[in-house]
Amino acid sequence: VGASTQAVYKKYDELGSVAKDSFLLENGTHVFNVLEESAISLCPSIQTSIDELKKYTDKVFMTGSGSAVLGIFKTQKEAQDCVDKIGDDFVFKKAIKTMPSGIEVVE
Repeated sequence: VGASTQAVYKKYDELGSVAKDSFLLENGTHVFNVLEESAISLCPSIQTSIDELKKYTDKVFMTGSGSAVLGIFKTQKEAQDCVDKIGDDFVFKKAIKTMPSGIEVVE
């Protein structure tokens, strides 16, 4: 399920949203998404995804204007364990590793 980018920005303009949730990475980068509240109001399943991932890591956020949600893990094993444990209700669930350029799917 996805949220229309146009609808999310329109809802953002209506709500005057601010970052609902945020966290710091080990390098001091502050991670947040000001569109999250707007997207969730239009597509509540985004919150379901966030809640599910938060069972395994406290570093969870929605990307872009929705509806993809990701979690950050300290190790590749922790990420894969999460993928193995979360429910089958998710359309796409993969452990990925950041690379200097792009990502790599971890099999």
